[in-house]
Amino acid sequence: MLQQTPRILLCAALLALTGLQPAIAGSLSGELILLDANFDDKPLDEPIETGGAALGEPSAIGFALSAIVRQDPVLEENNQLELESVGSSAQYARFEFLDDREVICGSVVISLELVLGSSSEFSQMVVAIREQGSSTESFASVTVTNDEVLFITDKNGEALNAPEGVRLNATNSMIFEFDMNAGTYSLWVNEVLQLEDRQHGVTGRGIGSVSVGHSSLQSPQKVGRMDELLVTTDTIYCNGFETAM
Repeated sequence: MLQQTPRILLCAALLALTGLQPAIAGSLSGELILLDANFDDKPLDEPIETGGAALGEPSAIGFALSAIVRQDPVLEENNQLELESVGSSAQYARFEFLDDREVICGSVVISLELVLGSSSEFSQMVVAIREQGSSTESFASVTVTNDEVLFITDKNGEALNAPEGVRLNATNSMIFEFDMNAGTYSLWVNEVLQLEDRQHGVTGRGIGSVSVGHSSLQSPQKVGRMDELLVTTDTIYCNGFETAM
């Protein structure tokens, strides 16, 4: 039974209080931090590097995607990653985990924020949760559109099509909680439970990456901004063996 308030909130609060840095050794909450990307230590108005999880950066960025660190217009001390398409084909900023890990058992919690502009500024933004090293297995794909539709698919097909599922001109929070043993996940958007214990349909692989960007567009345009991407797990061992691929 999932808690109404996911464990990720406790993890984030404890990290803020203690100032702990991302480390596979774990946090005070008992969670292991696989990725912590908040961009606050990155140079403003510069393209982000692709140094990977150890630096809180993407491991790869699509050739036709601009990814620039920008200042939050409301909170000056907060940085965000602005994604802008310079082409029309699918493009993503791909984030993989520390030590190229892929989690195949236990729980995985993924939280992030999507900052959406007006309907004239973007057409869609996509969050894709996949395995390590490739993008064959769809644990979840979340698409938000400029008419505020929240559309979710996974390997089993369409999971949700919710009008007014997100807000324009606002920051939208997302929290995924995966039970890798049961093959299920739940999703909260803006603190509203949108999916609970949904079977994703993937077998034989684990979660190893989060990609943010867009599928095909009619014309180049802004995609949106992302922030506060945090990934944790409660174990790196399954049946006595490490889960790294």
